[in-house]
Amino acid sequence: EFWGMARYRCIVSDPCGDPIESDIVEIEIEQPEGVNESSLVPLNLYPNPTQDGRFTILMPEHLRSGELTVHSTLGQLVHSCTVSSHQSHITLNLPVSSGLYTVRIVSEDGLWQGKVAVSK
Repeated sequence: EFWGMARYRCIVSDPCGDPIESDIVEIEIEQPEGVNESSLVPLNLYPNPTQDGRFTILMPEHLRSGELTVHSTLGQLVHSCTVSSHQSHITLNLPVSSGLYTVRIVSEDGLWQGKVAVSK
């Protein structure tokens, strides 16, 4: 999920690169205020899957402005930008590895989400 509890293994290394400490930390990713999972509207993303991280997002008709984010399955933010109604579509070219990525637009007008697969 995009928000919730995530667990990560934290490895600390000495100056030579040898691990000296390894621990698991829990990080809570809070759900943004006013965002409800049931209000998600699908985003149209193409091509999907993409072989090089380049894909196009067909912008929602009723969007005035909002924040577009792309997250990895581990919740890592890989891209963020502001979008507006002046854009009918946006093409992203993300230098990411193979995997599944969540694309979200959060605005006062609504909440849109899609998933794009990158297979290099």
